[in-house]
Amino acid sequence: MVDDALVRWERTRREQLGTAITLLFGLSSGSLAFCASLLTQKDITLGGTSTILYLLSDGVFAVALVASVAVTITRLEDFRTTAQIVHERKSGTDARRLARLRCRADCLGKATWVLFYVQLASFFVGALLLLLTLWTIFHKKLFP
Repeated sequence: MVDDALVRWERTRREQLGTAITLLFGLSSGSLAFCASLLTQKDITLGGTSTILYLLSDGVFAVALVASVAVTITRLEDFRTTAQIVHERKSGTDARRLARLRCRADCLGKATWVLFYVQLASFFVGALLLLLTLWTIFHKKLFP
């Protein structure tokens, strides 16, 4: 018998993970778009440290965006594999096939969490680099 509280918490955990992945995907996309819009501003001059920081922040935001897509794909594959396990279990498939499917689902679940942490870390590193970039560009205007 499955514990109802455990089932509810697992459902909540999956929903929260999906929300966090979506939020970071949107923030990473928006941050990359913001970085691109900086290049169209006539008042902004890059050079030296600000250029290096700018390029690094763009690169790290791009990593966050790629991780966002990858984590979404691994989650979908994990759900698909879990559904196959349920279907195969009901149809009486042999234990070796079920064991392979469970191993695949376990690997996909672990990959999802690794990619989520890559997504999270790269977004925050990108945000920090972007803040440093903006500081190097605007600190003379803010503190003349």
